[in-house]
Amino acid sequence: MNPAPSSAMASGRARLRIGICAPYDLGRAGGVNTHIRDQARALQAVGHEVTVFGASSAPLPEGEIALAGALRLVIGQTETGLGLDPRSAARVKALLADRRFDILHVHEPLMPLLPWLVVHQATVPVVATFHAHRERGHRWYPLARPLLARLMRRVAVAIAVSEPARRTVEPHFPGPYEIVPNGIHLDRFRAPQRPPPEMPPGRRCLLYVGRLEPRPARDGVRPP
Repeated sequence: MNPAPSSAMASGRARLRIGICAPYDLGRAGGVNTHIRDQARALQAVGHEVTVFGASSAPLPEGEIALAGALRLVIGQTETGLGLDPRSAARVKALLADRRFDILHVHEPLMPLLPWLVVHQATVPVVATFHAHRERGHRWYPLARPLLARLMRRVAVAIAVSEPARRTVEPHFPGPYEIVPNGIHLDRFRAPQRPPPEMPPGRRCLLYVGRLEPRPARDGVRPP
């Protein structure tokens, strides 16, 4: 059974206390962390009180809270930092009691361990966003389904950032998923910009969008 709406939501109050849980190391740059921080800024801009929290391997900006250190693992050919410290359960409990959120937004709620603890301890509605896409399906979802299905039953609204992301999770955890793509800062691209010196006229350039780490697609590119 999903947690009941908070008093703030039931009363229609415009200003909400929103907690956003990051699944990966907040101390490192990455697409999901960029999404989370942009989301927080957008919610704050319309008057909500937002707290971003998660695991981190480095000091965080003001307004973000580290509840655990980050252990680096390689998942899907990507080096990923996860909060796997079981002692963070007490820190999650203390944070939820102190901030008294009206709603919790947990990104990748099925990634261990910190997102699990947040969903499990939540007493307010949980929004979950799924980012991951696996061409051949998710390796761990079918194996851990008995455990993870209990967490999914606590999710009030499920979001996928794309149709491929939905296809990765929905076969294992059926239900309605709203497709909400990653946002784009349009103002950053409105004004023309000069190309960087590394892109001189007349030279072919390949734009790789992602973290600077070994990837088969990039490493396989050879000049003609």
